[in-house]
Amino acid sequence: MDSLDASKELYLDHQAMCLLVSRFDDCLTVDVGLLKSECERASIVIKAGKSIDMNLYSNLEQLIKISKTLPVGTATVERSFSAMNRVLSWSRNSLNFSMASDLMVLSLNKDLLKSLDLDKVLDHWVHQKDRVVPFN
Repeated sequence: MDSLDASKELYLDHQAMCLLVSRFDDCLTVDVGLLKSECERASIVIKAGKSIDMNLYSNLEQLIKISKTLPVGTATVERSFSAMNRVLSWSRNSLNFSMASDLMVLSLNKDLLKSLDLDKVLDHWVHQKDRVVPFN
């Protein structure tokens, strides 16, 4: 990914990009030979202080799209696993799947919970059905 980051020393390095291409070769249609010339041309244009037209660099554009979406995809997964570790602690490891799933959804959507009126939720739950249990 350093080959696509302008602040890194390997920016637009063809060899580093080839490693990225080989890692994602099943979902990319990149011509490695053309990619090398695109990197060289883009490097020259950028060194001249001009901006590049991404329509002329189709192979490079595919790699940039991968580099921009990959962190978002992995961050979401990492966030989910962190929430799972909070929800399914050693004291709650006997929860059934449905309850654990519901707690995970609540944990991942805390911002929506802050706007929720708990009194209305409780009133709705109380009036759903008769909750009096007769004692014998």
